[in-house]
Amino acid sequence: MKKWKLVFTVVVMAATFLLAACGGGSSAEDLVGRWTLSTNRQISFDFRADGSVVHTNVLFGQTQISTVNGTWSVDNGVLTIDLGDHMHSGEYRFSVNGDSLDIRGFQVLERAR
Repeated sequence: MKKWKLVFTVVVMAATFLLAACGGGSSAEDLVGRWTLSTNRQISFDFRADGSVVHTNVLFGQTQISTVNGTWSVDNGVLTIDLGDHMHSGEYRFSVNGDSLDIRGFQVLERAR
């Protein structure tokens, strides 16, 4: 019986440690600002302190700009972006490291200057 208590305690401690490690050290305050990605198009997210977000998408060589307004929040290390029907709406794990924003399952963006 003592052996099972020990095994149970070790499993619970390991699970707690892993969950804490997966949460990342980034907070909502770290996200506030404009973040961009340049590939074959210019993508930006402007996360505002009031919980609003503006997503802009521009194809290079074109003048048409797609701008979508929405909201964002962070809860337990998960970033939720709500842009209505837009493809980038969803829940993402994320981390901020200096001027780099890693939205897992999406891209690494750089803080706009």
